[in-house]
Amino acid sequence: EAKKYDEIINYIKNETTEFVKWYSWLLKEMPEFRKKWEEDLQSKMGWKLIRSYYSGTYHEFMNADDKTIVGTMVENDPGYERKSNQEDSWFEQIRILKDQFKNCEIDKFIFEYTIPRMGKRVDNILFHKGIVFVVEFKVGSDKYSSADLDQAHQYAIDLKNFQDGSSELVIIPILVATNASDFSNTLDLA
Repeated sequence: EAKKYDEIINYIKNETTEFVKWYSWLLKEMPEFRKKWEEDLQSKMGWKLIRSYYSGTYHEFMNADDKTIVGTMVENDPGYERKSNQEDSWFEQIRILKDQFKNCEIDKFIFEYTIPRMGKRVDNILFHKGIVFVVEFKVGSDKYSSADLDQAHQYAIDLKNFQDGSSELVIIPILVATNASDFSNTLDLA
């Protein structure tokens, strides 16, 4: 039984790897076909390829009810199972972002963004005046661990390397440990 299980897992890994290779090639070489294919998946099969669970402009995000935003994320999470800690984490992220940016008009807020070709999902991406901020939350954490810092940094690198149009952008990783002592960095973009 264990051998059969291993065979199945290996088969899935191999097929997934082949699909990712094919899809990566498709993204790069045939963007017009990719768009048609994605439209066909949605219209004919009811599938929806969603890159993020929520995306909104400054005014859409700031004026939306927190429950509506979380409801959108739940609806767009294909593997969603009722996990109160995930919803609690999203509510905390929303609360913090709305509070911190109430006087700074961010161009766009994105939640749970899947990095192309990598399959990794970033908690938040914020766009402001041509700068991309990759924000990784550790809700409930009281420290900034090196592993968490590495994760935020790696997401920024992956986004720069695998997201069309981002190779020339300034991408800044940010780690937020919600229960950690206050910590600030100064970033001079001049």
